[in-house]
Amino acid sequence: QEVDYWMDSFWDAPSIVTNWVGVTLPGRPREEGRYSHGTHIVTPASRHHSHYFFGNSRNQGLGDAEADAKVRAWQRVGFGLQDKPIIEASARLMGDAVDPLALGAVLLPSDAAAVRVRRTVARLRQKEAAGVVPIKVVQAA
Repeated sequence: QEVDYWMDSFWDAPSIVTNWVGVTLPGRPREEGRYSHGTHIVTPASRHHSHYFFGNSRNQGLGDAEADAKVRAWQRVGFGLQDKPIIEASARLMGDAVDPLALGAVLLPSDAAAVRVRRTVARLRQKEAAGVVPIKVVQAA
């Protein structure tokens, strides 16, 4: 069956990413479709270790033990068996490099977002080292 697929990702520097992914019947509003919302938060634990917190919610299969089990299974595979070994191997290869972009890696067009993030984080670190702490102002509606 044909569907409209959508995915919106948002980054809140330095280490929070949220994403919305969903499908609807062609031309229908997103609210009528099925979607999931993910939140990813990474925080340092030490110089060489970080904590990765992940949460996911969905608007289908609520209260369904089988649906819950399927989500846990893809999280276990995606994060534990696919992402984690690559992240750990990359960290070993990078060693103590402060600027990963200076390591001379081959960059592909698909790396553009990651490069922008690294450059933004580098600017934030420079400001922090200089004693300039950005203040985020949130206005109530």
